[in-house]
Amino acid sequence: MKIKTFCMAVLCICLFIACEKGDDEIFDPIKPPIEQPEKPADPEQPEEPEKPVTPPSINDIINVKIGDLNMIVGNNNWQLVVNTGGKYIVADNKGYVTTSTNGTSWSTPKQIAANVTNTKCIAYGGGKYVAFVTVNGSSNYVTTSSDGVTWSAPTQLSVAKNFVVTAICYLNGTFFAGTGIAKIIKSTDGVTWEEVLNNSSRRINAVACDPEHNTIVFIGNSTCIYSTDGGQNWTVTYPNEFSNVSTGYSLAYGDGVWCAVFGERESAYTTDLKTWTSVSIPSDVFSATMRGITYGNGKFVAISSYYSSSGYIGYSTDGGKTWQSTKDMVPDLMTAPRGICTMF
Repeated sequence: MKIKTFCMAVLCICLFIACEKGDDEIFDPIKPPIEQPEKPADPEQPEEPEKPVTPPSINDIINVKIGDLNMIVGNNNWQLVVNTGGKYIVADNKGYVTTSTNGTSWSTPKQIAANVTNTKCIAYGGGKYVAFVTVNGSSNYVTTSSDGVTWSAPTQLSVAKNFVVTAICYLNGTFFAGTGIAKIIKSTDGVTWEEVLNNSSRRINAVACDPEHNTIVFIGNSTCIYSTDGGQNWTVTYPNEFSNVSTGYSLAYGDGVWCAVFGERESAYTTDLKTWTSVSIPSDVFSATMRGITYGNGKFVAISSYYSSSGYIGYSTDGGKTWQSTKDMVPDLMTAPRGICTMF
């Protein structure tokens, strides 16, 4: 009984101590978490608007008249000037083209395609324009048009894709084009092309055609390549008159004569494509490197690359044998001439 009473007493004391300790202990209240507001996102930077593209000026395309012959002359920007029979088309070095039916009023320049960075050559035939262009720095893209204004998306050639096409001409149903390394390709639609000649040791710079006699002629550095049967067979010659000249080649045909200009005031002519006669043009006719030649109304008319007091346009009435200055006949041109065609 005493033991039981003792145990009960101990138990009560323990309970008392436990309760007393709990009353004295102070607990810090748990602070609820305070949610921090999210930092607002930085406002998006507005995209810079695309800078408007200013089309090249057409003011430097001039109309020139020598006697009864009207011509269109371009410049270093408008470097290709082509007569397409009823419409004239001029292309610049950034892929823009403009057209005219009278040589004085020109359409607003329009880019062939946004990624076209240069136009190498243009020809017209069979109701179609064909142009070889550079796309984002890569050459040998071809594009076609029915009106010279709206063009197809440029596609790269599968043939001669590693060679720059430098000259194109239309002859009786077929487009013929030549490359910087003398390869000749042809097409009837301007889309599908095939190789017809490869003379990779030489270079092609210019071309001209004689539809009446089904003849096409390519020339370049020390090279003349021609066909007198519409491109079925080709003859390759190496005229000394073209040797060691790598710039300024241009070729025109008229009244039985093929006349070429090249280099620093140099010219050569032939009637049979076998024998060429060279001519050094006086410095008072042209100022510098030759850039273009055309034919019309019994005259060959050529341009050189820089305007100066010496002149920049000259003409020949005797098949390229002698040349005369036009500096008192034509308007001043403040930029470098490049490209010429006859109006008729």
